[in-house]
Amino acid sequence: FLPDLRPLIAAGIIEGTIRFNQEININSEKEADGFERELKQLSYDFGNFTGDARLAFFIKGKVSGKTLLTAGFDSEKSKEERLFRDIRPDEFYPVYGESSIKGFDAQSSSRLYVRVDQGKMYALYGDFITQDRDQDVQLGTYSRAQTGFKANFEEGKVKAQAFGVNAFSSRKVREFQGQGISRYDLPDKDIVDNSEIIEIVTYDREQPDVILNVETLTRFRDYVIDPFSGVITFKNPVSSVDIDFNPIFIRATYEVTNNQDRYLIGGVKAETELTEGIKVGANAVQDNNPENNFRLLSGNISAELSDATKIVGEFANTNTDNNGNGSAARIQLDHKGSKLDVFAQLGKSDKNFSNEGSSLGKARTEARTRTRYKLNSSTSLKNEILFTRNDTTSDRTFGGLLSAEKRFGNNINAELGFRYSENYKSVNDSTTYNTNIRGKVKADLPFLSGASAFGEVEQDLDEADKRLIAVGADYKLRKLAKLYARHEFISS
Repeated sequence: FLPDLRPLIAAGIIEGTIRFNQEININSEKEADGFERELKQLSYDFGNFTGDARLAFFIKGKVSGKTLLTAGFDSEKSKEERLFRDIRPDEFYPVYGESSIKGFDAQSSSRLYVRVDQGKMYALYGDFITQDRDQDVQLGTYSRAQTGFKANFEEGKVKAQAFGVNAFSSRKVREFQGQGISRYDLPDKDIVDNSEIIEIVTYDREQPDVILNVETLTRFRDYVIDPFSGVITFKNPVSSVDIDFNPIFIRATYEVTNNQDRYLIGGVKAETELTEGIKVGANAVQDNNPENNFRLLSGNISAELSDATKIVGEFANTNTDNNGNGSAARIQLDHKGSKLDVFAQLGKSDKNFSNEGSSLGKARTEARTRTRYKLNSSTSLKNEILFTRNDTTSDRTFGGLLSAEKRFGNNINAELGFRYSENYKSVNDSTTYNTNIRGKVKADLPFLSGASAFGEVEQDLDEADKRLIAVGADYKLRKLAKLYARHEFISS
């Protein structure tokens, strides 16, 4: 992204009053009545007379060469202004009745906003998200909406970011499972307006601490939130599980005012490309919140061995007042070839690791491999192995799946496979074993475009009376809507 080097524009106002007779009240009957407003921020008493003043301006445009300046200031601006001030469709009239374009370039909850852009580099004072999400950084991510200083440097193979904040709010991360409804109540009140980051997180049903997908939502388009009551309403209901029965959770990250003293937050993130396809990065954050001092250090390396193969390694360390010192690490391989697809991941964290934005919880060991090999255009073999363990309780699960898929014509898919699993529970010191054979057939319905039906059978090989039979169908209404139904007959 490169900024538009538009011509310089500037607009501003300077106003003031001098009052020699202090006995005469020239103020309005009430504040914000649409007439003359009392100037409060720049107000002085000189004894024989008093004076008030206001200064406000907005500047944007090219100032020299390829440098773009954006600045705004208003001495009378309320410090209670919401973060990322923008147009709210529920304010004023839904249709403005004319063709003007309204926007907010200088977004800042403070009275001052300054941003200087030069190519891909910029420095700003205003509202920002501390760090953008990065697929290679899952353990060391730190994302908050704040007002302060941020700089971005990008030159050649080097990228770097730094930020600093004098914060007055505390970060809260709340996570709860979807219930198939649209309205949810957050436990915290007095949320800083526009500070929220709402995400839909899909976890692996077989590895509850492994995240399969994260979708970040947009305010007004996907949801609305009342910062005073903590009520969040989604435009569409949030399901409890996805089509594969993986649990879906809502993760809400936001700032809460608690009348505490201000404290400093600072962070640095850097990345460089050592050689073609090999990148290394590092991240450091210091959060001096008096409620729980937090330090985060992380490093990552990624290697694109070819257009089809990528390896990522990451390490993170946290130190907090509440949990002490803890670490986590992971390594991931992703290969997508013409015939062979391979995904493998190993992650481990100790009991004191504490980063609420991490994809891996504390005291976990998680490992998984998925492979798929295409024998020909219609037949493929699949293999999956997983291991998950709670390192605090020693509860663990190990399992594997081997199956073959075959496509008949253009409408029918069939799968036949073998599954094995073992689960250990420390509560009663017992292990359960399961060995199953399973089959599935799915067919597109020729008489209804976008619709398909399926049937599944799974039989335990050790106990003949344990089986599962499932039937279902799905129908794609349009690009963003899909109907899905499934019914199971279980004997155990």
